[in-house]
Amino acid sequence: MKVEVKDAPHSQKEITIEIPYESFEQEMEKQTDKIAKTAKIDGFRPGKAPRDVVKKQNMHNIRAAALDAMINSSVRDALISNNINPLSQPAVDNVKMEEGEPITFSVFADVFPEFTVENLGSFDFDKTTITIDESDVDDALVRFREQYSEWQSVKDARPVQNGDQTLIDFVGKVDGVPFDGGAMNGHTLEIGSGQFIPGFEEGVVGMVVNAVKDVTVTFPTEYHAADLAGKDAVFTVTLHDIKEKVSPALDDDFAKKVSPHFDTVDKLRFAVKKDLGNEANHYTKMETFTAILTKLMEVNPFDVPETIVMEQAERMAQQNLQRYYQMGFDPAQFGITVEKIMPEMMPEAEVQVKRALIINKIAEANKFEATEDDIKKEIKDASELSGRPEEDISKDVYANEQYMASIKNDIISDKVFDFLQSKNKISETVMSRKDFEAKMKAEEEARAATAANEATEPVE
Repeated sequence: MKVEVKDAPHSQKEITIEIPYESFEQEMEKQTDKIAKTAKIDGFRPGKAPRDVVKKQNMHNIRAAALDAMINSSVRDALISNNINPLSQPAVDNVKMEEGEPITFSVFADVFPEFTVENLGSFDFDKTTITIDESDVDDALVRFREQYSEWQSVKDARPVQNGDQTLIDFVGKVDGVPFDGGAMNGHTLEIGSGQFIPGFEEGVVGMVVNAVKDVTVTFPTEYHAADLAGKDAVFTVTLHDIKEKVSPALDDDFAKKVSPHFDTVDKLRFAVKKDLGNEANHYTKMETFTAILTKLMEVNPFDVPETIVMEQAERMAQQNLQRYYQMGFDPAQFGITVEKIMPEMMPEAEVQVKRALIINKIAEANKFEATEDDIKKEIKDASELSGRPEEDISKDVYANEQYMASIKNDIISDKVFDFLQSKNKISETVMSRKDFEAKMKAEEEARAATAANEATEPVE
C-alpha cells in the first residue's frame, strides 16, 4: 500500500492511498469464504453450496464488501502510521478502480489546527473604564424595589392614572347593538399596557370608583374580526377598584428580602455597587479583549476544521431557539429550526472558535493555570457580591465539575487578557455609567438605522 499525506484547506489532511489489485483479490477470497458459510442457494443446504457457485451468484456483494473492507482497513492503517488523529469520521472520495489496476482513492480528515501566535503586540487599542456613583446604586435599588412591589387599592379617593391597575365591567356596542366578545365582568386592566384597542385605556383614565362612563373607540382597519374592523364602538365601562403599585421601604427588612445574607441596607448597597461595576467593566473588558483577539487572527491567520465550526454553530442555534422558548414562543411555529439557522451562524461560529483556540494557545505557551489561590479569590469575590458565606460557595464549586470548569476558564482567560494588555498599547477612557449607557444606546440605534436602510435599498 502506498500512502501520501499533504495539508488541505480548512485544517484537513488529504491522504492519497494506492492499494495493489492483488490485495483486493485476496480480500475478495476472504469475503467469499464468509458468505459461503451461510449462503442460501437453490438445490443446496445453507452453507453447503460449492464455493465457485457462491462466488458467481454473489459477485456484486462480494466485490462491494471487499472494497469496503479494504478501504476501511487501509484508512485506519494510514492514520495510525502517520500519527493523524481525526476529529470526525474521515471522508473518502475519488475512488478509482479498474480490473487489474491498483485501486486509488483520497481521504480527507479534519484535524486539530497546527498554528502559532507569534505576532502578539505593539498594536493600539482602546479600553473604557466605567465609574459607578451613588445615583447608579439608587437607580438599581429603585428597580429592585419595583420588582418587589405589590398592587394595593388606593387609600384616598382619586381618579384613575396611567400605570394603575383597574377592576372593570364593560359592555361594547356597535350601532347600539352588543357584539360577541364585547362584554366582560370583573376584568383586571393595567392602564397603559396596550392590552385593549387604542382609545379604550385612555378613556378609563380620570374615572373614579363606582363611576360609569361611555368610552368611544374605533376598531383598527386590520382588526382580526372582519365584521368589526374600522367600525366605531361605544363601551359602557363601570369602575369597581383602582390599585397602584406600592414599593417596599428601603430598609434593613427589604435588604433581607432581596437576600437573607444581607442584614443591612448598607451591605446591600455595597454589593449592588460592586456588581454594577463588575458588570459594566466586564462588558468593556470583553470589548477590548475581542478587539485584541480579532487583530491577532488577522496577523496570525490559520484555518479551523469545519467539524468544530459546525458544532459551535449548532450550539449557537440551540441557544437562539432557547431564547424563543424563554419569551414564551415556540420557534417551530415560525418555521425556525436548528437546521435552518445554522448556516447563518457559521461565520460567527468560526470567529468564536478561532478566538478560543488563540486563548488556549497563549495559555499553553505561557503555562497559565488556575491555581488554588485563584479559585479561592473567585469564591471570596462571589461571597462579597451575594452575601453568602465563602464556605457555602466553596462547597458548591467543588461539588460541580461544570461550575469549577467555568471558573477555571474565566481565570485563565483573565490571565491571557492581562498578558496581551502588557504586550500592546491600551488607551484608557474613563466614563460614567450613564454616559456609557447613552453611548451604547446611540450606537445601537445607529446600527438599527443602517440595517433598516440596507433592507429597503432596491436590488440592482
